[in-house]
This record gives sequence, structure tokens and C-alpha cells, in this order.
Amino acid sequence: MKNHTAFVVATSFMMLLSTFVNATNQTNRKTLLNAGWQFHLGELPVQEIPRKISTKAGFTGGASILTREEGIQLTPPGVFAKILGGGNADFLYSFYGVVPALSEGWEKVNIPHDWMFRQEYQAPKERPAGFSMESDANNGYLPDNVGYYRKRFAVPEAEGKRVHLEFEGVMHDCDIWVNGHYIGNHYSGYTGFDFDVTEYLEYGSDKNVVLVKTSSYGREGWWYDGAGIYRNVWLATHGTLGFKKEGIFAKVIPLADKTFDVEVISELISNYPDNKTFSLLYEIVDPEGKSLQKGTEEFTIPSFGEQPFSYLFHIDNPVLWDLDQPNLYKVNVRISCNGKNEEEMETAFGLRTIDYTREGLFLNGRWVELKGVCEHQDFAGVGIALTDDIMEYKVKRMKDMGVNAYRSSHHPATRSFLDICDREGILVLNENRNFMVNPITLEDIRDLIVSSRNHPCVFMYCLENEEMITPAKQGKALLKRIKELVKHQDPTRMITMAGMAAKEDSAYVTIPDVAGFNYDDQDAAMHVKNIPGILVMGTEDASFMSTRGVYADDPKNGWCSAYDSGSYMQAMMSGGDDSDVDKGTLGGLTSHGSLGYAWKHNRIDVPQLGGLFLWTAFDYRGEPSPWYWPSIGSNFGAMDMCGFEKDAFYYWKSVWTDEPLAHVLPNWYFPGKEGQAIKVETYSNCEEVELFINNVSQGKKKNCKGDIGKWEVTYQPGEIKLIAYNKGIAVAESVRKTFGSPVELRLETVWQGKEMDLIKIAAYDANGLLCENCNEEVKFSITKGEFVGTGNGDPASHEADYLPQRKLFNGLAMVIIRKDEQGKAGLTAVINDRIKASIQ
Repeated sequence: MKNHTAFVVATSFMMLLSTFVNATNQTNRKTLLNAGWQFHLGELPVQEIPRKISTKAGFTGGASILTREEGIQLTPPGVFAKILGGGNADFLYSFYGVVPALSEGWEKVNIPHDWMFRQEYQAPKERPAGFSMESDANNGYLPDNVGYYRKRFAVPEAEGKRVHLEFEGVMHDCDIWVNGHYIGNHYSGYTGFDFDVTEYLEYGSDKNVVLVKTSSYGREGWWYDGAGIYRNVWLATHGTLGFKKEGIFAKVIPLADKTFDVEVISELISNYPDNKTFSLLYEIVDPEGKSLQKGTEEFTIPSFGEQPFSYLFHIDNPVLWDLDQPNLYKVNVRISCNGKNEEEMETAFGLRTIDYTREGLFLNGRWVELKGVCEHQDFAGVGIALTDDIMEYKVKRMKDMGVNAYRSSHHPATRSFLDICDREGILVLNENRNFMVNPITLEDIRDLIVSSRNHPCVFMYCLENEEMITPAKQGKALLKRIKELVKHQDPTRMITMAGMAAKEDSAYVTIPDVAGFNYDDQDAAMHVKNIPGILVMGTEDASFMSTRGVYADDPKNGWCSAYDSGSYMQAMMSGGDDSDVDKGTLGGLTSHGSLGYAWKHNRIDVPQLGGLFLWTAFDYRGEPSPWYWPSIGSNFGAMDMCGFEKDAFYYWKSVWTDEPLAHVLPNWYFPGKEGQAIKVETYSNCEEVELFINNVSQGKKKNCKGDIGKWEVTYQPGEIKLIAYNKGIAVAESVRKTFGSPVELRLETVWQGKEMDLIKIAAYDANGLLCENCNEEVKFSITKGEFVGTGNGDPASHEADYLPQRKLFNGLAMVIIRKDEQGKAGLTAVINDRIKASIQ
């Protein structure tokens, strides 16, 4: 095993050297450090716990440095050598805090990684007396803990360069050590950070160690935060004169003649002890990859100085970034000093105009309805450790529903996600996490802005969400100050707030450029009437709760009906009986529970709101609503946590897309209720709808977009069908049939990513109908690739996402597989050794 480890380390070292050798003509080099980490859940044994403050430099000890087993070599100082006779006595290792070997409990993992959902759920000892932001329910009944990550890595020679460790996201309150030195701390799990580790590394060697301690205590959100190193980690070299983090801003300036100026602002930092004269060489590349313009200019920067420098380009005949044509330019900037290339950086940007008016949003002069969703950052099988493949799948599913806008709630979106939205033509309302002004949060606000400002998808910033301090004087002062700081970093975008507590306060809602309203209850219309020129936007609404395939409330199992009753929120707000509704897990707030109210209010009744951001596109972990334990997640999504659509998915598709649509619910399986009345609901964007039971018409109704048809029919096994008409012609239909017992499993790859495949498992009866009540356990074996995780969309499932077995939930489950070296993923699924299916 030790020889295998040595081989892996040596191979990794050679690959890393190769990466750097092949990049010698470049001046900035980044290597991904996601593979081959060790992980330890829980606190380390005493001898392995490193210190933050050491009595002597490099003596933090424990797991922060190489072990004796890993071959650490210590050279004692000369005076020690005389005393020891030139040998390395055991006490010298003890003196440095070197342990013989790591203890048991370390496992091999790859980044991104979320360790929180890999623990067992813990039932609460008692029901909470009321809603609490710190309730164990909000974290999905998973215990708080600490977790350590450790990686041995190679570093090539990097003479004259600065070397950084870059972390895109660690959840949260993490401490970093490198080679026995404490490097620093980063608190927020929602912002990236880096540390200059130049002086601490062993160059030309594979004997470097980074140790990261993560914690879930003192969580940031009232939802499932997750835990661990859940975004990419990089080893990056920078010039001694180089760019600050996200140090290029392609500031797009629209001109009256429909051309653009682009001011390229380069934020530089010098680590030279003397003044330096240098050149900046610029190049603009058009969306087809052709060089468009070049420029160069000479500057001087003082010793150890930080300074921005700018260069102006003018672009005629621009190719615009738009929802259906998301064209991207690139700007490349190179720093040259004394004939030597110090560093080079490239960033994408887009040319588009954004205007928000009393009529709503205008993109490139064209009115655009905001068909938005709010989202946390988690998914089945992986927790918060979303890869690009999973994020791309989520974006695809949202677009399938008609979504064109995304609110990153309640935290900044990842850089990878913004890249995807740039490419896919999705507008992003990027949001600040902490509504505070202190050194930690100021750095987080800067990170939000500099990581957003080159992305054309980001159309506005949201500075707060439902903060309870906002009615106070401090709330107004904080919003004003944060707005000033954001405008200083990026004057090109408007700002809003997702208002709740102070949405009636005219003094508060006039501070941002656009007043944002969560669950508007006529406040927006009041302000539009009374405040000349105020702009308003619907930042959050709906909070419609349903469970996929469920048509009767079931608190015992943590499920709720898909019918449009609106009863949950009304009961919560009025103090309903705890046997029916648990107020202790209250999530979003709305005074109107109807599914259709949100769209009609924001789109028709108060069109100045510009559209809405639905809470939410997908179910998410934590903040269980509307039920208490055993629920471990929400029921708010139009899709479940696997991205399988609920009935509500089709409501939003009916109002957000123009393709004729018909949808009927419930499913048609009610054994024992023959001859009894069954409630039926219908969604359509067509002029008329007609309902049939076993081909017998139940009547035809006029229909307007946004309506929900209400019917009551007598149940008969067989078929229920809805036909939708435009101008008297049938243009869409929805059919649901009574299904039988499962006899077949079908596997379908619903997303083929670059690294991962997402495979849907479904149970069917002898007639090829989906068995929407099948909850049998399926066991999985991976024939190609590596098992990553699984899920089934049950908001109360306590099964382990990280084990290769799962019960179907109402007929469906999902498996995530990391592909093999040939790019293949293979899976076999079996129910009770009698129903089997494979995909290769």
C-alpha cells in the first residue's frame, strides 16, 4: 500500500512538472489540485492537531507537515548536530512536532467534496417551541462537526514568481497550514480566497503538504450550508509584478450610436522592493476567436504598490450578448517588465445594454419578462459539491421550464456557475450573503463584485434578503453604505434588495436603484403610486409546496399534496394546530398561497414588478417545510432534488413558454375509490381545455394563461386526458393512465457531462406505464466509471446518498457516475434479484 502511495505521488509530481514545462511560454500558470486528497471527519488525535501560533517558525506540527512514514528529512542546526553527533535523534522529530504516521480515520477523496451529508441524520429530542434560525431542522437534522483535508503535492521550480494556493470555496470558517506553517483563516463559505505561500514551499519536490480544517459550527445560512472543500483548489504562479485577484475589469460603456467603449482596468500589485516601469499589452478577441484590436501602454508602479491602470477600446458593429445568442468577447492583458513577461490574464466579457424602468427589464432595448427562480447550491448525491456537469444539468432543467433568470439566494453564485449562465443566456441576480460592514464582510462584498462584473449574465446585485434589522436606523445606514461600496467597485450595474421587513418603509425602499419585494402584498403598487420615479421588482414569490407524485397531505412521511390549496401558509401564519402544520419549520412567507397568484400579481396586476423569481426551482436540503421531522428538506421546488419535475413544473412552463401545453393532475391511481369524487386540476396556456375520463368528455372550459382549472369527477380506473385548443383546434394533450405492478426497470442517461453522467432509474408495469407508487429498493453496481452518489427526490428520505443502493420514490431515482478514462459510465440496477436493467 505504501509503495502504491509512493507511485501515485511520484506520478502526480511528474504530471505536474509536465504541466508547468508545457506552459513555459506562458507567464501565469495554474494547476488544479482536486485529486488525491485525504479526509478525516471529526477532530484529530491530540498528537496530530497543528497549532495556529507556534513558538518557533514551522513548528505547528502534527498533520500540517510530512510524517516520518512519508520520509521527512530534518537537518538539525549546527549546534544541535554537535550535541547529537550529527544524527537525527528521535527528540528532534518530537521537537518539530513530526508524528511517525497519520492515525486511522483518513480516507481518500477528490475535490469538490461535502462531508456534512455523509453523516447520519439525528432525530430531534423535542419539537421546537417556535421558528429559530439556529434550529437543527434548518440544517436538515445533520450534526455539526469539523473535518480535515490533507494533500501532499509537488511544486516545480518557480524562480522569480509568487506562488499562491487558491480556493474557490470552503464551507466554512477554515484554517490553512502549509509545510508546518499556519497560513491563515477564511470565514465565509460563499466566497473564494487565496494565500501567497511562496516562502513556505519545497521547490522541485513532491514533499509539500497542505492541511485544511473546516467546520460547520456557526453556520451562515438558515438552510443546509453543507461543509468541506466544495469548489476547486488551484496552485497558481504569479509574476512578482502581477494581477490582484480577479484583477481585470472589462468595463462596458454603451454609447448612444449603439457602439461600445470598453475600458480595460487592470488592478496590479507589485512585490518588488523598488519602483518598476512596465508595459501592459492588450488584445480584444471577438466571439469567433479572431483578434479584433490590440494596444500597449507603459506605466510605473511604486515598490510594493497596488494600483489600477486602464486602457480604452472602441468597438463598432458590436456582436451582442443576448438570451438566445450569448456571444462572448475576450480580453487578454500581459505584463512585460524589462523585456520579461511577468504575468498574463484573460477574461471573457459581453456587450449588451441593460435598462430597468417602470415597465420592467430591457435587454438590448427589448423588453424581457423576468422568468426567474431562486436557488440554493445543492443537489442529490453530492450535497453542495456541485461540479460543472451538475450545474449545467440544473441550468438545462430550468430552461426546460422556461426560466431565463436566476437569483443566487442568499449568497454569491460560484464563478463556474456564472460562466455557464454566460454561455447559456441566463440572467443572474447575484446576491450578497452578510448584511454587515466589517473587515471580513467588506472583503466578501469585494469578492462578490470582482467575481461578477465581467459576466454579462449578471444584470443586477441584490444586497440583502429579508434582514430583520432593516426597519431600524442601522438597517438604512447599512444598505446605503454597502450600496456605495458596490458602486465603487462596479458602477455599471444597478442594485436592489430582497425586501420583507421594511418593504412598507418609503425611506428604506428608495435607497437602492430598484426596490425589490419578496411576496409583495400591494406594497409595490402603493410605492409606485406615492413615490415618483420609483422602480420596483419582484425578487421572490410563490413558495408553493408540493411533493412529486403525492396528492394527499402526509405529515407522518413528510409529504404534502400537489393540489393548489394554499392551506399550508395560511395555517402557519394563523397559528394552526401543530398536529396539522408545524410552525417551527417555517420557510418562505407569503400571505397568498395560490400557485397562480404570484405570476398573475407580478405579471398582470402590478406589471411594474417586471416578472418574478420563484421560490424555488429545485427542492433543497434543510429548512424542512411544511412538515417537521422526518422531513430533512423543503417541498418548495417545482422539481425535486434530482431535477425530476413535479406537477408545478408544468404550471410555470405554461406561463413562461409559448408552445401549446396541457397538463392534468393527479395521476390516475386510486384503488378502492372507484365511484368516489376525485379532485382534478389542469394547467394550460391555450384558449380552451376539455377533460375526458375513459374518452367520455367531462366538459370544456375557457382558459387564460395562468388559470388553474378546477374539476371534480368520479373515479374510474383507466385514463384521464386533457385536450387543449386554440381557435377550436386541438394543439396539446396530457394523458395519465392507471398503472399496475412493476415488472421492468429502465435506465436513461438524462445528462452526459464531461466528467459525470446522470442516470435516471424508473420502474414500469407490463403496459409500459410508469409505476408512480413504486418505492422498492434498488441496488446498483458500477460496471464502468466510479459511483458518486444517488438520490430519489423524497424530501424525507434518510437513506445515505453516498451508498450504491436507494429506494425508488414514486417510481424514480437517480445515480451519478464519474466516467472512466475512456469517458464511459456503466450501471446495473436490480430490484430483489428479479428486475434488472443495465446501461453501458
